[in-house]
Amino acid sequence: MSTNTDWYQAQRSGIEACCRQLTTEGVIELLSTDEGETRDWMRRELASLVEGHLHIQLDDTLSAEERLAYECSVSYDGRPLGSPHGGWYSLPFWLLADGRRVGTIAIGTMYSGIDLLSIASLYVDPAERRRNIARHALEAVFRATIASGAGGIRLDTNWTWQPAVRFYARIGMWIWMWKHNLVFTWQPDLPPYRVEIGDSQARFLIHQEGEWRAVVTARNLGERLGWEEPADLNSLPIDMSHAIPGTFAIHLALAGWPLIRSEENWEHRYHWSDAGEPEGLACKIEIFEAVFRERGFEIRTPRIPGLQYRDLDEIE
Repeated sequence: MSTNTDWYQAQRSGIEACCRQLTTEGVIELLSTDEGETRDWMRRELASLVEGHLHIQLDDTLSAEERLAYECSVSYDGRPLGSPHGGWYSLPFWLLADGRRVGTIAIGTMYSGIDLLSIASLYVDPAERRRNIARHALEAVFRATIASGAGGIRLDTNWTWQPAVRFYARIGMWIWMWKHNLVFTWQPDLPPYRVEIGDSQARFLIHQEGEWRAVVTARNLGERLGWEEPADLNSLPIDMSHAIPGTFAIHLALAGWPLIRSEENWEHRYHWSDAGEPEGLACKIEIFEAVFRERGFEIRTPRIPGLQYRDLDEIE
């Protein structure tokens, strides 16, 4: 057996162990191939996309023609949604609470990047929300992932999906990158953090050795962002020093703070267009919003001081 085959099989074995543990704990249930069940699962997938892009909640009274129109309007390629079965990249599950099906989740079939397990299609039925179901499910997946030998979890969401972004930020997930979407993560080497935002000053704190330590302080200067780091910030583990600026920046953006520290930093924004410093996030926010405006989606996000919010063809 080749080394590549061994590596792939090790991944599959770890993911299968993770899914077995979650099934045993009553967190998830594999979606069967039954046509009715699959249709119900896809109805929730559509509801998630419509809620995220169009800010409305679908009901069960839609005709087949109306459902098809919604699918084509919110899918990335303008086509109807495909079946969740048989995909190369994820497995579909029901999300459970007290033995009941209350939503959906999909788990990746291969690790991403640094052995991170990808989570997608996370959706909780509106009637079941505000019960911490999604948070407890993510915590359970993270525990099972680490127990199976992976390096943590990741999930993507759109900046324009503000309820989702605020939820992941609120439960303490870290921002890992923003190359195509916002990528949130939990990893064992990324400690709990806390963000304190006042009228004109904010702090990013991490929990280490039993105490909270402020590692970045920011100031709201109107059109500019003040930014103060300790001299030893780069002495932190590389994964942590990589994730701190972007994670702090997403919290500041959600609060409507500026993200541009200086003209010089703004000139270097493309250096951080995948991850890193606040200007990179500011650059991507402008692009993300331009893309979704061009597709006709309504944007309901905080206005970031200093951004021009140009159309896509105006962004160099």
